[in-house]
Amino acid sequence: RFRQGYDEETSVIKKELGFIPRFSVLYAGAFGRVNGLSYVITLAEKLYALDPTIVFILMGSGSEHEAIVQLAKTKNVINKNVFFLDSITKNELPQIYYEVSMGSSFVLPIKELWANSANKFFDTLAAGKPVLINHKGWQEEVLLKNNAGFILPYNIHELDNSLLNRFVQYTKNVELHKIQQENAAELANDYSLKNASIKYIHIINKINKN
Repeated sequence: RFRQGYDEETSVIKKELGFIPRFSVLYAGAFGRVNGLSYVITLAEKLYALDPTIVFILMGSGSEHEAIVQLAKTKNVINKNVFFLDSITKNELPQIYYEVSMGSSFVLPIKELWANSANKFFDTLAAGKPVLINHKGWQEEVLLKNNAGFILPYNIHELDNSLLNRFVQYTKNVELHKIQQENAAELANDYSLKNASIKYIHIINKINKN
């Protein structure tokens, strides 16, 4: 559904940022404590020194929004490689997802949170875009198995130059991104309402037979 409803001639990002980034990572979701978005700001600060053409676009609201904006100002990355956009409606999301290079999902380094099933993960796949995450769990396994994203370490202290340079090179691998976009779109079908319904009906029928 996210691969429809966009306009190829219009650029919301150019309108909002004033330019079209070489590579853009979208975070569209809650700014809550469990999301640990200070991680994104630290990541952006470290990457800016290596490649300022990688841009993070953050959209959403929540209890930590003010603090995250302030941290971006303190780290001197706001409106450089970190941009905050006003929240938009669900119907407007396809255009944003169409324009960005990849979506993302972040949580605090707490094992229990790795079992999350965030909408932003499924929204990104539905848009046919790879996903950037910073945790382990079933999402990491799915992305690695299907070659549909990039996994960052949950320990922020592991964001060393070796890892950061690997991510920079990843953002420049155009062929890999084409493959990952196709893989993400295919993976999204596994989570579609239609396919999920078929699976549930199959399970229910099996239970009833037993």
